[in-house]
Amino acid sequence: MIQDAKKLPPIIQQVSKEHRVSLLVQGEEVPHFHLHLIPSLSNQALLIKKQNVSQEQLLEVQKQIIQGLTN
Repeated sequence: MIQDAKKLPPIIQQVSKEHRVSLLVQGEEVPHFHLHLIPSLSNQALLIKKQNVSQEQLLEVQKQIIQGLTN
């Protein structure tokens, strides 16, 4: 899983225009873990703040990331 996750930061950086992608591993509340890849300008991104993003915007970012993986 980590090997696959390593492919994503350059694509996320390109799509988000941020110069850093933080990796957060979480799994306290459920019997499995989640990898969160968070585009950010600083370590402050780890203080995750909910942002208002439309479903349309999320789908566009998803499309761009998938396109980056297939190129």
